[in-house]
This record gives sequence, structure tokens and C-alpha cells, in this order.
Amino acid sequence: MKAKRNYKNIESLKNKVRKLNLYNLINQTIYINGIGWIKTNDLLTDDLIDQVCELLGGHSKTKEKIFNVLRRQKFNKWYLERINYNFKRKCFTYCAGQDYPAELQEIRKDLVNKY
Repeated sequence: MKAKRNYKNIESLKNKVRKLNLYNLINQTIYINGIGWIKTNDLLTDDLIDQVCELLGGHSKTKEKIFNVLRRQKFNKWYLERINYNFKRKCFTYCAGQDYPAELQEIRKDLVNKY
């Protein structure tokens, strides 16, 4: 892994990465085209976490618990790699396997139980 790099925000990675997902942001490791894997500063801002909470849905208490888990914990789960940042739309999107609503419900349940 290459040395740590400081980027101002997620948009500064726009032409440097092919894909950016929530797993990369939580664990602060990003693959930069032509360079390889690097450590980064914390680019996951409260606004971006709010976007993820809105994407996952649920009641306000559920969103609050999910926000706290994403802000305070580093972890690895299968769904983190499916929540991708879309640079054109400037928001997170979810790439579902087969059943979008059921998968989001499972993700919410898992994140709420971590709290």
C-alpha cells in the first residue's frame, strides 16, 4: 500500500478512481488509477453519511442509529461494496443483487443491531 494521501473531499477523486464504494470510504483505502491502493484521510463527511441513511430508508430513529454506526465504527460487510458513489449524480446509489427492498431491509437490520 502506498503512502497516505490527503484529499479535500470526495469530488477530488472524480477522475482518479474507477469505482468508489462505502467500504473504501469507511476503511480509508482507495484504489487510485495508475498508482494502486492508498490510505486516505477521512472523506466520509456527515453529509455523505446522511445520503447513505436516506438511501437505506427507514424511520428517523433507524436512520439516526445507522448514522452513528457509519460515523463511529469501521467494519466489513458484503453490502458496503454495493453502496457506490456516483460522481455524475453526486450521490450514493445501491446496486441490488435480486431483491432491492429485501436487501435494504437486511442492511438496515444489520446496521441497527451493531449499535
